[in-house]
Amino acid sequence: MKKQQTTIEICGIGFPNKGAELMLIAIMQHMTKYSIRWCMAPKNDFAYRSQYQLWQKTQIDRFGVNFAKPLSILPNKFRRFFGLINESQVDIVFDASGFAYGDQWGLKNTQRLLKNVTKWHKQGKKVVLFPQAFGPFELPQHSQLIEDICSKVDLIFARDPDSYQFILNKTSKDNLFLSPDFTPLVTTEAYKSSITFKDYVCIIPNNKMLTQGDKSEQNHYIEFIVHQVNTALLLTDKIVLLSHDGQRDKALLDSIQSQINKPVSCLYIDSATELKSVIASSKVVISSRFHGLVSALSNGIPTIATGWSHKYHHLLKDYDADEQLYKSNDKDAASAYLTKLLNDEGFYLETVQALSAKAMSHSEKIGEMWALIENLIKLEEKSK
Repeated sequence: MKKQQTTIEICGIGFPNKGAELMLIAIMQHMTKYSIRWCMAPKNDFAYRSQYQLWQKTQIDRFGVNFAKPLSILPNKFRRFFGLINESQVDIVFDASGFAYGDQWGLKNTQRLLKNVTKWHKQGKKVVLFPQAFGPFELPQHSQLIEDICSKVDLIFARDPDSYQFILNKTSKDNLFLSPDFTPLVTTEAYKSSITFKDYVCIIPNNKMLTQGDKSEQNHYIEFIVHQVNTALLLTDKIVLLSHDGQRDKALLDSIQSQINKPVSCLYIDSATELKSVIASSKVVISSRFHGLVSALSNGIPTIATGWSHKYHHLLKDYDADEQLYKSNDKDAASAYLTKLLNDEGFYLETVQALSAKAMSHSEKIGEMWALIENLIKLEEKSK
């Protein structure tokens, strides 16, 4: 008799964000040694999920109503025709939200998570919150919501020390661990684009820099990026503006392009692994995207960073590169560092070597995270 596949639901993946997609790929690549049927609640176009052969959970929640519930009563044979999975068929839940639970997002996301983990806990499902940023939780009700969530999930991985502290006094269980972002182990290949843009200065803007965080940062952000591009233009013609969020960053890239001294290449890539490959082949990366920085640092690529939350500081600190996290009004200091990287080959190589050593430590910590998860879910590997 054929052994039934384990069904794992992945939550928190927001297509077309490439950082979210890299987290999905990281999970699926690591778990290829097991026989798993992956599923996701449909929250966007099927074209995104179909690339990864994700089954569709019969759950489309709007206004407190599950509009996909009628599909759940179809006989199993017919549900299989359409790739549908009912709640009762899910064995394990992985939440890879990245950064969705904290005061700046309000209570809604946390309330939804509590509702779900309460249900999953009663159903006996194993629940893992993958490495992500959390907190703070100072809004009325938020602290209690997180305490209730912590009591019902099996493993919680905080991605940075601040997030760890925000959760630490909310759980009485030994289920909280500090673990870095887990996308560095995603394997890629040599794409045509990564060969074409090899050794380029790669600039990865982020539209959230215009809406999140300090107002002064928002007001000076585009000026900061334009200044870095113009500095690079004095030293090299190998410069590319790269979107890490599909077309959602297009207006920002267009604005930067219109203000720099000379037009540069703009790149929009559908594949998350191809995007990572381009970043990993760069000379220097100037990024306001968290996973753009992860893809650079974990491949030993020197970076200049700006960010809108505590997660950026801690990522760079893990690589002893926190001095390369700049405020938007630090444009001259950032351009001086960029100039030194591009003009001083010895300094550049020393920086690459130091980052590469830290990348090895990062990979080891990811291995420790996976050991904890695999010990929890205890799946049998596929037959050779």
